[in-house]
Amino acid sequence: MWDGTDSSSFGHTEKIIDYARTESLQLTTSAGSAQLQMRFDDSVNAVSTTISPNTWYTVAVEFDTLGNAVDGSGNLAGMVSMVVNGGAPLTAAATKTAQGDSLNREIGVGRLGANFGYLVGFKGEIYDPTVTLVPEPPILAFLGVGGLMVLLRRKAQGR
Repeated sequence: MWDGTDSSSFGHTEKIIDYARTESLQLTTSAGSAQLQMRFDDSVNAVSTTISPNTWYTVAVEFDTLGNAVDGSGNLAGMVSMVVNGGAPLTAAATKTAQGDSLNREIGVGRLGANFGYLVGFKGEIYDPTVTLVPEPPILAFLGVGGLMVLLRRKAQGR
């Protein structure tokens, strides 16, 4: 829940969840409204929508590699999807760069994910923030098949 404060510094930016200043769920504020954005490489807003102050929002963002492999520079192309309050997904192509991985910084919640994170904070409340890494579907299928093979083997052995 953003409190309506228009952050005049750092391009009117407020970080909600930030990974090393390279990928972040953030706001760009103005008087009375804000753009909720999923941003990649600190320059590209992949998806965004307008939100109002003093209103709770449930936001889920997913980055899907679409089966792509990491390229020679360490970057990973895919699709980002953001769902706000259970509505229709906002989707766009996006690339997760390798830059954040090389910086060895923490994930910032309510602030920039860096040792100077206090400079770009979130003005409001955040409830139950979560960042989860989920295996790609081919890996899940492999685990499922492996589990089935173990079950069949145990059944064949009379267990």
